[in-house]
Amino acid sequence: MFDIGLPELLLIGVVVLLMFGPEKLPEIARSLGKGMQKVKQAQMQFQNELNSVKEEMKVQEDDLVDDPIKEMKKNVIKNVDDIKKNLRNLNNN
Repeated sequence: MFDIGLPELLLIGVVVLLMFGPEKLPEIARSLGKGMQKVKQAQMQFQNELNSVKEEMKVQEDDLVDDPIKEMKKNVIKNVDDIKKNLRNLNNN
């Protein structure tokens, strides 16, 4: 995601250690962990919301496509039935 390798992580760790000292390190790590957890929860919530909207749009799209197709199918069946009826009438005459 951030494309950070081991050397970069070590450098960040040393800088944090120098800036805050070893006493504050556990507190900072805890805060960072809580922050990351909140970010992950927000990401999951956003993804779930996105999937929900996507699914809803898919259902609406299916309805838009299915209704005209069903109507055309009904018309074709009606026309075929009319043709069959006319052919029977011609054969009977």
